[in-house]
Amino acid sequence: MDTIDRAGVEELERQFHQAVAEKDVGKIISMYAEDAAILPPGGLPIEGRAAIEAFWRASVDAAAGVKLVTEDVRLLGPGVAQERGRILMGGPPGEGPATKFLIIWRKIKDRWVLQTDMWNTDG
Repeated sequence: MDTIDRAGVEELERQFHQAVAEKDVGKIISMYAEDAAILPPGGLPIEGRAAIEAFWRASVDAAAGVKLVTEDVRLLGPGVAQERGRILMGGPPGEGPATKFLIIWRKIKDRWVLQTDMWNTDG
């Protein structure tokens, strides 16, 4: 079975954060599946690599101070995992709106990639 554990997901998140910090949109996009979707709060789904690339080109600067903290990783089936956690928005925990995320990771060939990327705020 194609599995991934919490440490594996946290390593993927480290790579993602590094790409965002370096504003390397090409690297960010490479971490998404070709048919991936981003589901932002209050907006329509952003589907496919071209639309996801446009999204990241417009928002990579704003995302530089964002940190994802993994709370739970679950294997949903062969080659599919779910990651759930909280988003820290640059300041100390408790400042600003509380935000949560849910990511579906999918293994394609020999790589884990983002299939669905969703987040929202608590009320």
